[in-house]
Amino acid sequence: MTAATPPVGVSLSADIEHRPDRRAPFRARVRWVDPATQRRQSKSEAFETEEAAVSWIEGLRRAALGGVDPTAATMKLADYGTAHMTLALRGLEAKTLDPYLSGWR
Repeated sequence: MTAATPPVGVSLSADIEHRPDRRAPFRARVRWVDPATQRRQSKSEAFETEEAAVSWIEGLRRAALGGVDPTAATMKLADYGTAHMTLALRGLEAKTLDPYLSGWR
């Protein structure tokens, strides 16, 4: 499931939870309210150090201030491509699809 892109200036709330029984004991989480659906969205990731968790949160805050979806900012490129390939290929002639898709693979 992908979250809607937050508008420029959306407010993110963040927290870091210390879970000492884990290999990566610092879980960083950001949350925001999607203004279109009024639903709370969330993204979290685990880190080995608290500094790395803080850095991840700050990166997502900067991205959200610029209008970047925190979920899209942290997803794998292959997942992003799968989610947006139809949009990227719209308007292309069928004979050009193979070269474009082979470059993607």
